[in-house]
Amino acid sequence: MKSLVMTQLLEFGPEPDHLVLPSAREASESFRPLVLDPATSADAAVMAGLRESSSVREVHDRIGDQVEELLRCRAPRDPFGSRSRSQAIAEVVGGRPDMYGRWVWYRWSGRLVHVLPETEFRLVRTDRNRDKITREQQ
Repeated sequence: MKSLVMTQLLEFGPEPDHLVLPSAREASESFRPLVLDPATSADAAVMAGLRESSSVREVHDRIGDQVEELLRCRAPRDPFGSRSRSQAIAEVVGGRPDMYGRWVWYRWSGRLVHVLPETEFRLVRTDRNRDKITREQQ
């Protein structure tokens, strides 16, 4: 929710000369991650500022593995169809894996993590309960 407010402020407010990151104290006291959508210009600007700063200590980008799990959720018996794994993943991410999904910055640890878009993320997470509870129960 906080990222939406931040996006609105950046998107509708005056264009900043530079990105102002939180102070070390503010970052260490924050307990909510910052969720960024690289497809929006405001969030892309925040990501660029983060990457240029010393605030990001680690980048975790396993989006290919997550997309593979998504494909297995959608078609458990034949997740890739007649395509190779890499072709199937490339089709889902549209040839731009860095722009697909969302990035989450955990201020307290300095980690920037690439995750699936919200709907797909929820599908993958809830599909892990398959054969334990029904989709309706979820």
